[in-house]
Amino acid sequence: MDFLIDFFIHDEVEQTALFPLLNCSKHEASLLREIVFLYFKGENEIEVASFLENFYFAHGFEVLPYLREIKHLIHLGWIRCMDKFESALELRNTIITPHVNVLKLLEEGRIITSTITEKTYHNSLEYLQDEWNRLNLMLQCNKSPALAINTHLSRSCNHYIDTLTNIIHKNLTKNNNKFKILEYFNKNNFNQYEKLIFLLLAQAQYNGAFGLPMKDLIALGKSEEEKIVIQNLLTNKAKLLKGGFIALTESESYMDFSFMEQEFCIPSHVFNSLVFEKNMQKVKLEDEVERSEIFDIIKPKKGLDSIIVNNSLKERFHILLQHLNPQVHKRLKLWGIKENAGIDSKILLYGDSGTGKTTSAYALAKDLKQKILSLDCSKILSMYVGESEKNVRRIFDEYKTIASRVQEKPILLLDEADQLLTTRNDIASSASRMYHQMQNIFLEQIEKFHGILIATTNLIDSLDSAFSRRFHYKILFERPNFDLRVKIWNLHFPKNADFADSQDNLAKKLAVFELSGGQIKLIIENTCYKIATRKKPIFSYEDFIEEIHKEQEGEFGGNKRMGFHHVVAN
Repeated sequence: MDFLIDFFIHDEVEQTALFPLLNCSKHEASLLREIVFLYFKGENEIEVASFLENFYFAHGFEVLPYLREIKHLIHLGWIRCMDKFESALELRNTIITPHVNVLKLLEEGRIITSTITEKTYHNSLEYLQDEWNRLNLMLQCNKSPALAINTHLSRSCNHYIDTLTNIIHKNLTKNNNKFKILEYFNKNNFNQYEKLIFLLLAQAQYNGAFGLPMKDLIALGKSEEEKIVIQNLLTNKAKLLKGGFIALTESESYMDFSFMEQEFCIPSHVFNSLVFEKNMQKVKLEDEVERSEIFDIIKPKKGLDSIIVNNSLKERFHILLQHLNPQVHKRLKLWGIKENAGIDSKILLYGDSGTGKTTSAYALAKDLKQKILSLDCSKILSMYVGESEKNVRRIFDEYKTIASRVQEKPILLLDEADQLLTTRNDIASSASRMYHQMQNIFLEQIEKFHGILIATTNLIDSLDSAFSRRFHYKILFERPNFDLRVKIWNLHFPKNADFADSQDNLAKKLAVFELSGGQIKLIIENTCYKIATRKKPIFSYEDFIEEIHKEQEGEFGGNKRMGFHHVVAN
C-alpha cells in the first residue's frame, strides 16, 4: 500500500509517485485525492453538488470549471459516474465514486495484476494458464481508453507485461519436458501474432466456447497497424485457415453475419492433442453434471411408442424424429439448404400441466439415443432473483462448457420455462424490467444455441410471439380424452396388487373424471400410500374417488386447483 500512503502524505500532489501516471492537471489530481479520501471514509456514493460545496465552497456558476475537471477524470478512467451523461453540466446532479482502476493504481502502482510467478511447469496446461493470464492482461490494456491517452501508464503496463513474459520464458528454460504445443509452434513456423491467435482460441475453447469472432481476435492488436496484420492472418488464403491450423466454426451460417462476426476455432483433435497432451482420459458427462449446481442428467428408458397421447400428436413426434436424423441434415448441407451438417433444432412443448410434455421430451431423447441435461427453470430463476442476466447466461454458458469438455451435445431441456416465455407487457416496475431484461437475454441465447433445445411451458394464451418465432417446432399438448384417460389409469395402476373390481372396469369408471395424466399419476400414488397401511390392502373405486376429491379441492399442490368438476357416474 506504499502508493496509497504516498498519495496522501505529500502536501503537493505533483510530488507523489502516482501523479505522472494519472495524466491529468495538478488541480484535477487534488480533486481526485479528495474523492478517494471520502471513499476511504466510507462514502461509496459521492453527490457532486454537495462535494463541491463542502470542499471548494463552489455555488452556482462557480461549479463549472470543477465539472469540466470531473468529466475529464471520468474520461481518463479514474472516476465512475453512476448515471449516464453527455454534458459536463449534467454532472452537477449526479453521483460519482472512484473507479476500480484508480484503486488498483493506489494498491499496486498499476491497473493490471497477475498471479504469474517463477515455477516449474509440470504439464502443458500449467504453462498455458500463465500464457492465458498474460493474454488477458494484454487484452485489458488494449481495450482500456485510459491507456490510449496516457503514455506514462501505458508504458508502465507494457513494462509489467514484458516482465511477465520473461518470467514465463524463464520457467520454460527450467523445464525438462518439451510441451507439444511449443513444438507445434516451432514446427509450423508460427509468428508472434499467429501464436497469440492460437493461444486465445485455445483459452476460449478450454473455457467451453465453441470459438471466437474475428473482432475478439483482432483486439489482440495494440495499434491499428497490428489489428490489420491480425485481420490479414484470418483470411481464407492465410496460413492459419489454409493449413487447417484453425477453422471457421461449422455452427455459424456466415451469410447471416458480418465479416467481423465470423467465428474461428481450433479443430477438436488438434485442440485435445495440444492442450491436454495425448494421454487424456475421456471426460464423462455424468462427472461434469455432478459438479453442476443447476443441471440434472436424464437417461430416458422408454421411447415414443410408450407415451399415451392422441394419434395425431404421436404421429407428429415420429415426423420430428425423422427430421432430427443426422443423415437428413447431411443431405440438406449437400443440397446447400444448410451451411453445416449439425442438428440445430429448438422445440417448444406447451399445454396444460400434467399433459405429458416432459415425458414426451424424455421419450424423444430415448429414440434419438441421446442423454438430456435437464433444468427446472422455475427453481434457478427464483433461486437467483435479482441477477437475471447472469441467471440466463449461466444456463447456456454452463451447457457449452460441459458439452465442450465431454465432446458431445446432449439435449438441453428447459422445463417449466414459463417466466422466460410469457408476453412482455408493462416494464414500468423494477420486477417487470428484470423479467424483460431476462427475456431479452434468453432470446439472444436461443438464437445462438447450436444443438437440440426443448422448452416446456404450461402457458398457451400468453406465449410471447417473439419467442414463438424462434422455435422450429411448436407442439400443443391437450388434456386427454376419455379413451386416453382409460389407458393412463391402467398404465399407472400398481402392479401385483389386489383390486375389488377388474382394473379395466375400474379404469373406465375413473376415466369419467376430466383429469390430466399428471393428476392421475399423483392420485394413484397417494392412494397407494393410503392402502399400503391397511391389514388387507385391496384397492376399491371409493379409495380412488376420495383422492380425486382431494385433488379437485386443491389439497395437493397448494391452493391451486388442478382438477375439474365431473359428472357423477351412475
